[in-house]
Amino acid sequence: MTNLEQQSNDRPIQPEDILQFIAQAMYQKKGVDIVALDVSELVYYTDFFLICSGRSDVHVKGLYRHIEKELSRKGITPLSVEGQEHCRWVLMDFGPVIVHLFYEPLRDLYELEKLWADGKPVALDLSKLPPPEPENAADDLLTDFD
Repeated sequence: MTNLEQQSNDRPIQPEDILQFIAQAMYQKKGVDIVALDVSELVYYTDFFLICSGRSDVHVKGLYRHIEKELSRKGITPLSVEGQEHCRWVLMDFGPVIVHLFYEPLRDLYELEKLWADGKPVALDLSKLPPPEPENAADDLLTDFD
């Protein structure tokens, strides 16, 4: 199954669906400051940027791995991934959604939200999800490296 083929209910997966799936995966692994921008009127190569921070390079790696795992369950795989060697800035290209995972200080340095300020903010529906586990939970976000 490719990125935009059918879901189990025979409704094609829409770019907005992919955006929400990824945002939910970020939220589940305690992604920091999750921001979505509609850039479809600004660039030809994607519809959305999804930006998120991790508190360390290990946290960024956990986010990247979790997104990859959760989306593959839905039959969605990235077209390419860059930066996973050092996990300071990981870029995941899902076609209609480009994900930027930053180690927090680098996000502050590059200020993508300011660079793409003409993009329209997109509301993310994270209300259906339970809140992330407390920081000292036994199932810590750093242990998900299967």
